[in-house]
Amino acid sequence: MNKLTYLQAKVESVQRSFTKRHPGLNNLSYAQRLCVLGIESLELRRLRNDMVFVYRMLVGLVDMNFDEHFTMRADCATRGHEYKLFVNNSRLNIRKHFLTE
Repeated sequence: MNKLTYLQAKVESVQRSFTKRHPGLNNLSYAQRLCVLGIESLELRRLRNDMVFVYRMLVGLVDMNFDEHFTMRADCATRGHEYKLFVNNSRLNIRKHFLTE
């Protein structure tokens, strides 16, 4: 387990522990506790926030140059939408899981 995954698991364990202490939820699984409380896992929230941020960069709602961080795919004429991003090949895992990769 790399350091980033380890730290993410540690932060997620705080929410896991907190939801377990909620009255009446200690015998439920973590996914069931999240569903009952109406919240999402921290990993899912991070992913959603990253996607919203990239979208805001793309449409110009954030004062950042989109082209400095991302590359649009050129071969997206066949299906779907025109906002497909090019995925770079990464030699190292740390870059593979980086937002702009």
